Amino acid sequence: MTEADELRAEIARLRAGEADEPAPEDTGTLTPAQWIRRWNDVSAERRLAWAESIAMVAEQASQCFRMHHNGLAEETERLRADNVRMRLLLTRILDIPRKPAVSEQEGQLGRAYTRGWESVIQAIGAALFAGDTHV
Repeated sequence: MTEADELRAEIARLRAGEADEPAPEDTGTLTPAQWIRRWNDVSAERRLAWAESIAMVAEQASQCFRMHHNGLAEETERLRADNVRMRLLLTRILDIPRKPAVSEQEGQLGRAYTRGWESVIQAIGAALFAGDTHV
């Protein structure tokens, strides 16, 4: 293979995949083949500027993703801690001793009071433990 043949093969390799014709400048979204063609048709300086812009945007997107991911991780940890505190509170509420009533009237009031607390406890329990398979 001659040097000219090698150069032609190298050019063919570098231009492989590009569109046969350049896309008009007002084309909105380029196809991958049009993008490669536009890339190959511009000067080295312009390609370097594009590459720098692409790298900068990619880094910003990566930072944004990491920050959001970290924010979600922190929020998840905070919610877990809140859940643990609520479970401890619920456990303490459930452990409140119920004293026997001295009179019938106090007994009726005590049962109503207990039923009221138990409905609150059930509502809290349903909210905390609904769908929880780790309880």
